[in-house]
Amino acid sequence: DKKGDLVVDNFTALMLGGGSGAVVATDGDAEGSTLYRVVAHLSEPIMPPGQPKLPDEQLSLIKKWIEGGALENSGSVA
Repeated sequence: DKKGDLVVDNFTALMLGGGSGAVVATDGDAEGSTLYRVVAHLSEPIMPPGQPKLPDEQLSLIKKWIEGGALENSGSVA
């Protein structure tokens, strides 16, 4: 469900961000990325809500994706 004008089920919508602005840092700063911080339970609101944080392997994948420029697919360029 869309909350705070944020949609995360497709790349284009995710990159548009939500009512509070961008959620993915495209400068490679995963620690500064709202998306990474909430799924790693480093910032509120934690995601997914009411559940444990994602496994370390998945967090690492998200972090590497952001550090690599948050590209849409393997054919994208930064």
